[in-house]
Amino acid sequence: MAHVEQVAAHQRLWLEARLSLGLPSTPLHGVELSVISGNLVTAKPLGVREGVDFDHSGEVRRVRASAIQGLLEKVR
Repeated sequence: MAHVEQVAAHQRLWLEARLSLGLPSTPLHGVELSVISGNLVTAKPLGVREGVDFDHSGEVRRVRASAIQGLLEKVR
């Protein structure tokens, strides 16, 4: 499990670094983006419904509004 956590953390940092540079080959290339990760929204997976696989889609279970508000206040 420790190895899985290490790989996940590395991948998250890699992705956040790429996003903060802007998206290459798009109008956003070179634009400074702020990236924050966290468990701010949790969802219940939709799964397969009437033969349609909804992959990683889900129904919102909880939104941590106070945590989101706190983050927004820090960037003002």
